[in-house]
Amino acid sequence: MLQHLTAAPTIERVLTECAGARIGERALIVTDFDADQAVVDAFAAALGARGLDISIISCRRAPVPGASPPDSVARAMLGADLILELTSSFIGSAPCRLEACANGARYLTMPGMSWHTLRPGGPFWVDFLAAREEAEALGRSIDAANTYRLVTDAGTDLQGSFAGRKGRALHGVASTPGSYMAPPDIEVGAAPVEGTSNGVILIDGPMLFLCDEPPRRPVRVRVEEGCAAGIEGPDSHFLLDAIARCGDSRMNVIAEVSVGMNPCARPTGGPLELEGAMGCAHFALGNNAAYGGNNPAVSHLDSILFGASLILDGKVAIDHGRLEAGAS
Repeated sequence: MLQHLTAAPTIERVLTECAGARIGERALIVTDFDADQAVVDAFAAALGARGLDISIISCRRAPVPGASPPDSVARAMLGADLILELTSSFIGSAPCRLEACANGARYLTMPGMSWHTLRPGGPFWVDFLAAREEAEALGRSIDAANTYRLVTDAGTDLQGSFAGRKGRALHGVASTPGSYMAPPDIEVGAAPVEGTSNGVILIDGPMLFLCDEPPRRPVRVRVEEGCAAGIEGPDSHFLLDAIARCGDSRMNVIAEVSVGMNPCARPTGGPLELEGAMGCAHFALGNNAAYGGNNPAVSHLDSILFGASLILDGKVAIDHGRLEAGAS
């Protein structure tokens, strides 16, 4: 009960600033059997107090991040004005989410939500308006860029093409029909053009929804012609096992490169806080259809990188989370 009371102002902030919840709207909470039910109940109570019509649908945890939920969930999404994804594992890249947004639903993906993430003064207490301006500025830089290079303190050096790809600014505010956000994650990135990325990635942060802790030693991913050509390290089995479970040859494609821009997020928090923390970046393997790409694989596997900088057309755009002057 104390956690519920402490988190109540944050939940109200989510519903007001991020979701724009309005009286009479049809709200759907999508959850699973492994999610924190007390957090789900707290959001449901807050939605009800605001005068929304609420439905809750629960299912088994997604077998791999980004996997499609059951058809019953997909059908329920089509009847909602506002959807809150409060699952234990990410499903926001699934085709049914894209269909729900195309149908006009505002969608907040918030997998792995915990009382810690909802803490007072935590990542949800960022100035969303200011963060949106910076995120959209970087998004415009990606729109105009032909090449990208992602480097990290651990030794990541990945290069490829963003030509023709739109910068995807997730700024946390789902204010218009069809919008999709992932608060408190504030991130900007894109799907690299398939076949163009080369280099090496050193994963020194968690492989999201596969393991909660950073690897004992960085997992090394060798990238050739847009695909993971080798994955090595003591904890590489987390990623390799997930890829094997997918049974989909398209899972080796580099699907996303994004950087975090939330100054109130910590690099020790839950999945969405990690993705949005300044100085963190993440890359994904697999499905990039929701990110502007052409690879509709069955899963989307994100991994966190610390101490990251993003270079666009040879100029530093993000230096360890800081937007460089002229990036717009």
